[in-house]
Amino acid sequence: MLSISEFRVGDVAEAPVGSLILPRSTREQPGLIGQVEDVPYFVFLNARNNFGAFKQSVRLRNPGIIIPDVSVEVDESSVGEYDAWETRAGSFVFEGGKAGVLAGDTRTEGVGRFVVTVADVTRSEVSVSFSRWQVVLGSGRDRKVLHSIDATPSA
Repeated sequence: MLSISEFRVGDVAEAPVGSLILPRSTREQPGLIGQVEDVPYFVFLNARNNFGAFKQSVRLRNPGIIIPDVSVEVDESSVGEYDAWETRAGSFVFEGGKAGVLAGDTRTEGVGRFVVTVADVTRSEVSVSFSRWQVVLGSGRDRKVLHSIDATPSA
């Protein structure tokens, strides 16, 4: 359960970077607000939309519960090489000092286009991707898993 102080209701345009948006119904989609070159983007967190992403300034009607300041945890057993041509959309990628969701092409299932950054990390020459990851709020005993992703081909 969420405390009423941990969220607000609204639309994509109202959500700050670093927020998870959970849908009110099956017609709406879960998503995460990140950035591409310092421009806020909304990335769908489901295979139904192939993890497509859009500039937050585009009037995308997708209201729901806005949960700011979320974190990401990765399943270390799902680690793999990051290859811009081979890594599946929806994977969580670490590359060039950035960590984020590999956004997909909404017309081509499984194909990634670009990374929507959700965190700056220590820069490295090595890049990796994780096919399983989750969005969480809090830590320790107060930690809540809010949304889980499995971007493996059979998922």
